[in-house]
Amino acid sequence: MLWSQIPVIDFTEKHVAITPGDVQTILSCKPEDAFTIRKDKIDWKQDYREFNNWTRLNAMMSLNSYLEIYLSSIISTAIESDPGILHNASKKIDGAVILKNSRNYNYLYQASKCIIGEWSKRISEFKNIFGSAPTELEANVGELEKLRILRNNIGHAFGRDIEESRKKGSRSILPSDRISLKRVKEVLGVVNLVVLGIDKFLLTNHIGDYETLYHYHEVSEKISSGLTLNDKALLFKNSIGKAAAVPRSKDYCKEVVKYYEAL
Repeated sequence: MLWSQIPVIDFTEKHVAITPGDVQTILSCKPEDAFTIRKDKIDWKQDYREFNNWTRLNAMMSLNSYLEIYLSSIISTAIESDPGILHNASKKIDGAVILKNSRNYNYLYQASKCIIGEWSKRISEFKNIFGSAPTELEANVGELEKLRILRNNIGHAFGRDIEESRKKGSRSILPSDRISLKRVKEVLGVVNLVVLGIDKFLLTNHIGDYETLYHYHEVSEKISSGLTLNDKALLFKNSIGKAAAVPRSKDYCKEVVKYYEAL
């Protein structure tokens, strides 16, 4: 959504600047909305730039939330696949066996410890579970901590320093944090790098094909037990095609079905 606004910003500012008349007339404001928009071009430009800064700040808040949702999901999935990791017995227990024979199988509580508090603490919790952490995560702890603090300022103090905002006796309105589009792109790049590093680390060492088995577990109740292996594999293949970005071959799906049903 943020990027849909980017091309409009410069165009709108230039249009208002070169067009004769007041802002309300130039932008064809509806009468019922006109009182909320300042007529003076300089005043309006200041308001518009504040709005765009606020939009970028909220994009950072959303990015932080998406990152935490991703971490909670992938860490829980990694432990589900390799539950022995919690007992210094990695790869000794097939999590798919527990998945098939349990209800509400997840490790979201353990994963939640990795998304609470300062990033140094989060990485420490990650290491407590998995023994180590990807280089991309540890190398960017400073940038991630800046994002966390910014998120808290936005969420709890409208983009202002929390402690300063809570001081009693102050009647002045503190200025919001500022963030440029260039900085937004830098933070997006850091988060992308971190996510790719975590993906590689957990997929390679702990998750493997567990997500595919999980998907079959989810759809298996809808697949009649009386069908042949080939028919089950075909239905599963079609189901994956609708849900996953990467299609799977029928032979691959057949092996997944055989493996799951043998558990």
